[in-house]
Amino acid sequence: MVAKTTAQSAVPSQSLSPAERSTALDRLVTLIDERFAVPDEGATLVTELKERIAQGAYDCLATIGEFAEELTKDIQRISNDGHMKEEDENDDMKEWLHKQRFLNQGIEEIRMLPANIGYFNLLSFPSPESAAKAYAALFTLFEHTNGLIIDIRKNTGGSVAADLLASYLTKSSQRATVSTLHRYSGAKATLHLHPTVAGPRYGVDRPVWVLTSKTTFSAAEHFAHVVKALGRVRIVGENTGGGGRMCDDFWIHPHIDACISVAFVRCEIDQKVWERVGVEPHVSCEADKALDVALLEALERFVPAVEADHAIMDLERYTFWADKTGVRTLAKLRAQAKQGGQIAATVV
Repeated sequence: MVAKTTAQSAVPSQSLSPAERSTALDRLVTLIDERFAVPDEGATLVTELKERIAQGAYDCLATIGEFAEELTKDIQRISNDGHMKEEDENDDMKEWLHKQRFLNQGIEEIRMLPANIGYFNLLSFPSPESAAKAYAALFTLFEHTNGLIIDIRKNTGGSVAADLLASYLTKSSQRATVSTLHRYSGAKATLHLHPTVAGPRYGVDRPVWVLTSKTTFSAAEHFAHVVKALGRVRIVGENTGGGGRMCDDFWIHPHIDACISVAFVRCEIDQKVWERVGVEPHVSCEADKALDVALLEALERFVPAVEADHAIMDLERYTFWADKTGVRTLAKLRAQAKQGGQIAATVV
């Protein structure tokens, strides 16, 4: 649940009458009972909520903010559903798209790492339409790299542009990626890889590493799960957050919005889900060490060929280009790995 604060900053402190509180709770219980993605889980949530209501757990909450905060805590605790959480505000689509433009379609950072390894940090997944030009530019830039590291450690989700990004890493295909089933309407949908993309695909002969953390969530997990199931990437970092359902927003009060998981999501490639279990990395390590761990793997793979290339090794003579070959960086990372603790990874 979330107190709507976009238009009125004073809303959270606005008083809430007993009648308004009762109406909001009745509405919420009905919505969960009818629409929660997994009926048995919804029934458990409804039972415990009714018990809390009967105990008068919310009777002393006199403001919208206090009520929304306490209700959110209870629902999170009972449901263990990461999508049913409190946000600062509830955006409509126009606001969300405006934010994605301001955030450069989620692309926070682009770098060229030693040994011609590309890197980009993706904070969110915008709409596929918004992402089209941005992703085309990205993969044009990285077209001639030896390998690629995609960082989604801070990515908490977004849209089905996850499939568009995955499509750049595969051959042209319309393979099914994820299916959804809406409990209330019975509507089914299947998402697919994109058979055409606006920029150059990243050749399947070139390696890709994906960095994850406990914060990686929802659509970001969709991407990680799909490319892992396709056998296309090496995932390095922490097990992801476990947000594998679709949610809708419902107003239970003029200023209180309930985010409820309404659809069951499953990967069509391996028939698995990531709800509550997350996406397990190939190489498990602390999130803040994941880039070094992935880069060490990449350099171990490419530096021997670089060292045998006299033209490339000639760059070592120039101060500005000396670190570009990856030879020195590899030596540093190897030394850190031997020390233990600075780069501590466990292959799973």
